[in-house]
Amino acid sequence: MRRAIVVLFSLWLAGPGMPTAAAQPLPGRSLLCADYRTIVELLARRYAEAPLSLGLGDDGSVIELFTSEEGDSWTMLRVTPDGRGCVLATGKNWQQRHAAVEGPDA
Repeated sequence: MRRAIVVLFSLWLAGPGMPTAAAQPLPGRSLLCADYRTIVELLARRYAEAPLSLGLGDDGSVIELFTSEEGDSWTMLRVTPDGRGCVLATGKNWQQRHAAVEGPDA
C-alpha cells in the first residue's frame, strides 16, 4: 500500500487531473485514479515499468499489467473508456508463467 500512496502523491505533483478515488473499490480500500497517460509516464519514469499484458473487461474497461524489465515491481491498472486509469494493485517480484498446452496438437 505504501507504493500506491507514493504513486498517488507523484500523480498529484505531476499536475493537471489530480487523482481521485473511483467508484467500486475493494472493501476498506479506495482506488487511485488519474489520466491514463499521466500514470503511464509516472510508471515508466519512477519504476521503469512498461505494459506487459492486457485484457478487456465485461464492462468495457481494460485491465493492464505493467512490470519492470526484471519483474522487480509491477502495477495493475483498470483503464476506463473515458481515459481514466485506476491503480488496482502494486507489488514486487512479478513472474510470468506460460500455460501448458494440452490437446492433440501439443
